[in-house]
Amino acid sequence: PKVCVQLPMFNEDAVAERAIAAACALEWPRDALVVQVLDDSTDPATRERVRAFCQAIAAATGTDCRWLHRTDRQGYKAGALEAGRLQ
Repeated sequence: PKVCVQLPMFNEDAVAERAIAAACALEWPRDALVVQVLDDSTDPATRERVRAFCQAIAAATGTDCRWLHRTDRQGYKAGALEAGRLQ
């Protein structure tokens, strides 16, 4: 079955890369794994670092790692999870 791992984040520069790398390292068929990084960061440097890491790890591992950013933080992390579910 297809599996989607959702990682809601908000200005979490210190742990973002480790969390994303761990999700992308799951032992699951690459064609059945999607990692959604739901990044509501307001800090431009953090947002760019997370986006770039998603792109780099997707290329390195073959994992479908998607960076999704919302400008409206309605619902906070739960809202980010719902927005990802609708993708």
